[in-house]
Amino acid sequence: MTFDPEALGHSRSDLAAALKEQRRRAGWTQVRLAKRCNMSQTKVSNIESGKLTPALVDVELILETLGAEGPLAAEIRLLTRSANTEWQDHGASRRRGLDKKQDELARLEAATREMWLDERHGPGTFTGLFRTPGYFEPVLTA
Repeated sequence: MTFDPEALGHSRSDLAAALKEQRRRAGWTQVRLAKRCNMSQTKVSNIESGKLTPALVDVELILETLGAEGPLAAEIRLLTRSANTEWQDHGASRRRGLDKKQDELARLEAATREMWLDERHGPGTFTGLFRTPGYFEPVLTA
């Protein structure tokens, strides 16, 4: 099984398969990789089967241990970032309490009567709340 970085999709199974392929290319067993990365073999197995979404730190450690470089390693890093930010389902968000945090921020925003921009971010730089279509239109046409 050969992976072309441009052919990789954007799912947990693609990430798992790419990591497994990297390990196999290096000629390593899961046990050896787990020992070198100070992980359990079960964790490596769960990552490679797609049951566990690995943290970026874990993927960096795996890639470094295997000596993986180049465009495929870069693509694996991108998939990992996506896995940890965009592939979270609603249940995982609830378990982490993100819905409560969003509700808290929504209440705070609704109660806000005046908002100040900290100029340390640079002149003309707006935070996400201010990035409205009315903001982007003049920025993009300038």
